[in-house]
Amino acid sequence: MADGYELGDLREACESGDAAAVQAALLAGGDPDDPAERQSDGHRMEPPLLRAARKGYAEVVQLLVQRGGANVDASDKYNGNTALMRSASKGRAQVVRVLLGEGANTEKPDDNGRTALMYAAKHGDEASALALLDAGASVVAADHDGDTPMEYARMFGREESSKSQKAIIMLFEAWRMGFAAGQRGNAEK
Repeated sequence: MADGYELGDLREACESGDAAAVQAALLAGGDPDDPAERQSDGHRMEPPLLRAARKGYAEVVQLLVQRGGANVDASDKYNGNTALMRSASKGRAQVVRVLLGEGANTEKPDDNGRTALMYAAKHGDEASALALLDAGASVVAADHDGDTPMEYARMFGREESSKSQKAIIMLFEAWRMGFAAGQRGNAEK
């Protein structure tokens, strides 16, 4: 124990978003890449970085990567989700931007071939989609079923988020046309 924190406190600090507690737990030897086993009640636990990303704690995510040395592209062992995917699926654009700034791979797929951009499109998160596109995420990458981010935006459009879904579809179409016209500096991956 160091500074009153035990090694297991890192996960709890990430759950609460307490940056000071995260820093103390890291100093005590907490592992930001802990693969996380199941809890005693059978529920799965998330690695600290994925938990903080899902909860939207940008400062904690940055601490885990910069001070804790967390692998920004680490994935969970249940379905291959990364922190970038978790934050994009929860509308956490600020976390998406932090992860991208730390070098997160926009094209790393989960176990079903889905990318973070597909998660953002599925959940109608315009800000995350734009950040991912600006970082070079592919609009033509396909999952194992052959679906692209555009199809995700179309398939999963919900009544309450239809404006966001429509905006994302328009964004993808404009982005695709920009690539076709050679107006973007990044090549498709």
